[in-house]
Amino acid sequence: MQIEQVKIETLVSPDWNPRQGSEKEAKDLKASIQKFGFVDPIIVNKRNNSVVGGNFRVKVAKELGFTEIPAVFVDLDEAQEKELNIRLNKNTGVWDWDKLANEFDVDFLKDIGFTDFDLKLGKEESESLGYSIDCPHCQGKIKVSNRVKTVEKL
Repeated sequence: MQIEQVKIETLVSPDWNPRQGSEKEAKDLKASIQKFGFVDPIIVNKRNNSVVGGNFRVKVAKELGFTEIPAVFVDLDEAQEKELNIRLNKNTGVWDWDKLANEFDVDFLKDIGFTDFDLKLGKEESESLGYSIDCPHCQGKIKVSNRVKTVEKL
């Protein structure tokens, strides 16, 4: 894989791209790019200069005044281009909320874009993303993530 600098003005954002970003996500992405630079190359179809992956980053880079950004070029027909776009946007993984709760400070997570809703912070839980409960079977403490959606009977 070869990373090349590409002029933003030559890139085409496809009309069919279903992925969008909110104003808040744009603000958070701008802050990240301003702090670390443009460190994640976009993916461009060399057949038509269509952005396959990274349309939101391109939009934000334009707003920040970038004239060139790093890109990886692929050679895809239209069906493959659409499929890869969807796969790149869909296959992003999920958070391990317990690791976030135990490894990262709440204020840091908020600074980089997590909201109280994301973190499900309660008033009494200002120091942690999780809380402890008494186990009804062993009387020990159990660490519970605030992201638990259901509790199953033991």
